[in-house]
Amino acid sequence: MVNGLEVVREEPVVIDLAKSARAMARIMDERKVKFAVIRERGHLLGVIDRSELDEFVAGRKGRSIRGLVRYGGTLSAASSNEDAIRMIKARPKVRAIPVLQGSQVVGIVRRVR
Repeated sequence: MVNGLEVVREEPVVIDLAKSARAMARIMDERKVKFAVIRERGHLLGVIDRSELDEFVAGRKGRSIRGLVRYGGTLSAASSNEDAIRMIKARPKVRAIPVLQGSQVVGIVRRVR
C-alpha cells in the first residue's frame, strides 16, 4: 500500500466489443473478475466494470456498451507498482488499467478499496 492506495495485478480477461452484454457478463462470471479489457477489431478501447455492465443488462444504465468502457491509459509490463499507483491516483474515476507488453494485453492493474 502506498499513500493509502493499493493496487492488485491480475491476469487479464480480454473481450471483443462485438459480444453481447450478457455474453460479456457470462465470461466475467466464469473467470471471476470485476473488470475486463475491451477490444474492437484488435484495438484496445479500455476497461469495463462488471457492476456497471450488470446495471446495463438490467436496463438501468446507459444506451450502449461502448459508453461503459473507460480508457484511463495503459501501463507497460515493466512498470512498477508505484508507477501503477501514481497513474491510478492521477485518474480518480479510473478503477483499472490494462498492462501491455508491446501491443499484447498481459495483465490488468486495479484499484483496491
